[in-house]
Amino acid sequence: MSLTQKLREVMKAIGSVHGFDRVLEKVTLVSAAPGKVICELKVEEEHTNKMGTLHGGLTATLVDSISTMALLCTERGAPGVSVDMNITVHVVTQQCSSHQDLNSRAHGENAN
Repeated sequence: MSLTQKLREVMKAIGSVHGFDRVLEKVTLVSAAPGKVICELKVEEEHTNKMGTLHGGLTATLVDSISTMALLCTERGAPGVSVDMNITVHVVTQQCSSHQDLNSRAHGENAN
């Protein structure tokens, strides 16, 4: 079983539990390699804030969770603990509506 397939199984298990991690159930794993994970999420109304853009809390959750997945794909194979996170949004370019599709792509990479 490839690393990508193994990580898909982990994500499936996480998405099926009750609790906060269920917000990840619509995240799609694109690829996984040692120390690097690429995921996608089609941003839907349930993921947006009052301004119609991706909610900042979900943004932080995606960064935290996908970078943890990247750590799981290292030789050590163990998650880390986020102690400091800085997320900057430069430009809001598009609002979600029934007429538009907005996709979010996140790359988690091990910095070591």
